Amino acid sequence: MSHNTQTIVSNCETNSIKVKSSFFVVLLILFLSLNLTAQNMPNGNLVIVGGGLEPDNKEIFTELIQLAGGAEKAVFAVIPVAGSYPAQSFQIFRNTLIHFGIAENNIHLIHLSLVDDDSTTQTNEALWKDNAMNPNEAEKVRKATAVWFTGGDQMRIVQTLVRADGSNSLLLDAVWEVFNKGGVIGGTSAGAAIMSNPMIGRGNSLFALTHDTIARFDEKLHDESDTLFVTRGLGFFPFGLVDQHFHQRGRIGRLAAALMQERATFSMGFGIDENTALIYIAAKKQLKVAGASGVTILGVSEAKTDHTGKYASIENLNISWLENGDYYDLLTKTIIPEPEKTILNETVEQSPRLRFTSGSLSTYSINFKELITEYLFDGTSQSMIEDVNIIDNKTAYMLRFGKKPASKAFRNKDAWTVTDIRLDIIPVQINTSPMRY
Repeated sequence: MSHNTQTIVSNCETNSIKVKSSFFVVLLILFLSLNLTAQNMPNGNLVIVGGGLEPDNKEIFTELIQLAGGAEKAVFAVIPVAGSYPAQSFQIFRNTLIHFGIAENNIHLIHLSLVDDDSTTQTNEALWKDNAMNPNEAEKVRKATAVWFTGGDQMRIVQTLVRADGSNSLLLDAVWEVFNKGGVIGGTSAGAAIMSNPMIGRGNSLFALTHDTIARFDEKLHDESDTLFVTRGLGFFPFGLVDQHFHQRGRIGRLAAALMQERATFSMGFGIDENTALIYIAAKKQLKVAGASGVTILGVSEAKTDHTGKYASIENLNISWLENGDYYDLLTKTIIPEPEKTILNETVEQSPRLRFTSGSLSTYSINFKELITEYLFDGTSQSMIEDVNIIDNKTAYMLRFGKKPASKAFRNKDAWTVTDIRLDIIPVQINTSPMRY
């Protein structure tokens, strides 16, 4: 493949369509379908960061500022309600924007918080808790070209911006006005979770697979030690369920469980790694990946789950992996690898499986990227990788990653794109015996 050739890979979540009609009828149906889809898509742009955004991440901040109108015209409204230190969160983000060329008087703090920031001595930020209905704060948002949600607890964002009767606050209506006018809405960590509706409010992978989901939010639950909780989000991103801190916190199990629960709404989920952004570009109707790590696209349209035993199993999930510079076209449902990557040609054979006890359902496991890239596509025609995640001394979860006929991998040095891998999440028994020499 030549240097300038743009490679298009058929999608990670597409069902083949058999049309028994004339060529012109097919073209007409396709045109009408794409046209209606385009009309229903939002006008605004999105920059959704999986947490851990570093201030020197030029790729993400460049995209954010360009979508906001450029450094000279961009006006930012920053909503820090998710964090425990709202004033500090605003100051850090403001300083970074100034470094990238945004004028200080074009960066506005939206006074909304549920907690006091103990780093400030003359202001009690907890008094801002009702400002979602303050018309002055809403007007500041309305004049912005970009709205940014800082990290923290996504439940705080929803609890303050959505009224008790389920209607929008004045502040949330103002954010939607910015979005509908073509502005950019962005956020990191909690600010990413709220982008879809529904959203994942709590939960970790092992609890999501081994416990029933909870129907009501409990303030006492800790983010990394509770069962799955899916609730209302803000809905700026209508293309799938969003998860963040994805592989750093081993969240593939919870996203799979959440998608199986919400598959009537979403057939796809997007797991965004830290210091990485999933960017929606309205003009192109495309998603773009920017930043240091990757985005996992998880599809469930052909997946099956079994809850007959104590532990749930989910089989026939579909996975694709995208990195900086890769695109996903929403109209054609295709992955477009970054142009410098070249396809790896391998013949799939039933060679022995590689098995790891890396615990990819747990925080800080072996690099998930390594499992589905260099281990699965290692040039030895390896057809399957298995990853063991121990639950107790008798039980484990097996994550089985396998190539399919449609699976493809693209590479440029350490950068990868992988499409159409099968994933099965299966409970297994552990059998142990003493070693004899």
